[in-house]
Amino acid sequence: MKKLLLLLLVTPFAFSAFAQKSAVEYNDLIVDEQNKIGQRIIDFNYAVEAGEEMDLPLKLILEQIDVSIAVVEKVKPWEDGAALKSSALALLNFIKV
Repeated sequence: MKKLLLLLLVTPFAFSAFAQKSAVEYNDLIVDEQNKIGQRIIDFNYAVEAGEEMDLPLKLILEQIDVSIAVVEKVKPWEDGAALKSSALALLNFIKV
């Protein structure tokens, strides 16, 4: 009886921990794509400061934005994460403009 009671008490926590991990992974995927674009922007700034040609760094930013948009579009939203996905795509498209 005690084992059954303990099992019933622990089970909800086990499922909530799994769900949180999935939400974190979903969020991390989106943030990682944003960070990739951010790194390309930093590289562009270094090129500007160094007086280098800016065509290639700018092209790399635009390519990374396209790749990141494709990645985020393909990922299935986590439970109630459709708003996060929509907001992330809006941000990525805004950066592209």
